[in-house]
This record gives sequence, C-alpha cells and structure tokens, in this order.
Amino acid sequence: MNITQLECFVNIASTMNFMKTAELMSLTQPAVSRQLQALEQELGVRLLERTTRSVSLTPVGARFLPEAKDILKTYYHSRSWLSSYSMQEQSYLRIGYPDPHGINLISQTLAALRADHPDLSPRFTLDQTDANLARLERGQLDLIVGMKDYTYQNKDVVFMELLKETFTCVVRYDHPLAEIGKEREIITDDFWPYSQILAIPPYLLVNNHMNRHPILPVNDHVINYNCSNNTEAYGLILAGFGFCMVPSHLVMPHPRLAFLKWKTSPQAPMGIYYRKGSLKENPVMLEYAKHARDLYHSADTSTGM
Repeated sequence: MNITQLECFVNIASTMNFMKTAELMSLTQPAVSRQLQALEQELGVRLLERTTRSVSLTPVGARFLPEAKDILKTYYHSRSWLSSYSMQEQSYLRIGYPDPHGINLISQTLAALRADHPDLSPRFTLDQTDANLARLERGQLDLIVGMKDYTYQNKDVVFMELLKETFTCVVRYDHPLAEIGKEREIITDDFWPYSQILAIPPYLLVNNHMNRHPILPVNDHVINYNCSNNTEAYGLILAGFGFCMVPSHLVMPHPRLAFLKWKTSPQAPMGIYYRKGSLKENPVMLEYAKHARDLYHSADTSTGM
C-alpha cells in the first residue's frame, strides 16, 4: 500500500469518476485503475463497485475511506512539518496560481514582502484552481492567489477577498471594438455582435454549461472560442479570433492590443485561499496578503498600460 494508491482511492470516492480523478492527479485513466486494483489486491477486499455507467463504494470501501483519509492527512502533515524544519532558516512560501499572467502582480507583491524578509524562499505551482485547492487541502501549498471559485466548498479552507475585480475588454487594434473604445467606455451591447474568447478552465466551463449560468454574458448566436487561460486568450486575440474579457489584475500590456474599459462590467471576488489556522503556522502569509491588498488596490490594471 502506497500514498498514490490511497490518493487514487480517496479521490475516486470523492468524484466517483475515474476520468476526473485522473485529471486531478495528472495521471492517465488506466494508471488510476491499476493503482486501485493493486490496492484492492494487497488489502484482499473490493473497495469499489464499477460498471460501465457508475462507480460506487462497497460497504468495506465506505468503512475504509475515513481511515484512508486519516493516513493521508498524517502523511502530508508529517511531510509538511519536515519540509518546514529543513527550511527553518528561510521564510518559505508555496504559492499556487491558475494563470500565467498572474505572476506579474505576484512578483510585485513578493518584492514588497522581501524588503522585510530577505531570506524569503517562494515556490510556485501553476495549475487550475481545483487542482491547486486539492494541493492546499493536503498541505502542499500555503496559499492560492486568484478569483473565487463558487463551485468549491470546504470548511477547512478560507477565502480572503482582496478586492472586487472587474473585467477589461482586450482586442486587437484593428478590431471594430477598438474604434468604439477610443471614443468612450464600452457597454455589453457594443461587443454583443462579435465573437468572444472565453478563458475559462475546463472544469469550470463544464460546470458552467451544465448549470446554464455563464460567468460572463455570452452571445450564443455567434461563434465563440474556449481556452484555458489568458496567455492562450492573447494568442487567439492576436490571431484575429475575437475579443476577451480579462480580469483586470491579469491584463498584460501588448503593443498590438487595445485594452478597453467595460462600463457595465460585473464584479467578482479576487483574493487568496489558505487553510484555516495556517496563518499562525506561517505568519509570512498574512504579510503577503496585506501587501497584495495594497498593491491590487493601487495598481492601475484597468487599461493594462
């Protein structure tokens, strides 16, 4: 019995889906199946009932699940404090973030923090928010910087809001919206006839479509395009596929792009996720949050210039 096998079992018990578990663990679906089969063979019991349409826990699997979670919790707690002990001469900070453009303000926040902590040792994990939240739960990250995920609920994880974020319309200079933006702030009616690029992670996009509740207003009567992050969105914008509404703190300047104020932009919480009680264990995190709040409020990201 090893940690990967237990992780596969616990994640499958949560998702009841081998494909979703494989995505969360960055494994292939056959690899997840092999790990679970090896665990069942070693324990000599069947933990899951599997059919072509559904997955469910067996009675013994349901009884073993709390123990499997306790084993993983103990393992990750031990690994966390051992890692902390080995780096006790440094102020370490493990930061997760979901979009490559996010590193811009993260680096500025770290620069302010480093003035008081010259021994600061940051470590980064770029991944979708759901995967990073799983790491945070296991003690593999100290905090996650990004937009609030309303699909996520965990009483042991806290979301600290830094600001109510608005969205900026990013287009090529030769797009019709760029001409409108020269004269005034754009409104939703201005961009409604044009193709939109949606920089939404796949797991949120699926949830979004299932509930028929778009995160941003989208005209389904024109051709729209999906991508995973704002770096990909910039590529599609530059290729002429349309415009994108980008959270203002993720806007990056580019000589061939225009950045337009969206007058009727909705607001969405942007902030930091952390484990309950972890601020006492790592007070540098609280200082990070204070510097980030000051920076994000003062930074002029509405135009990206």
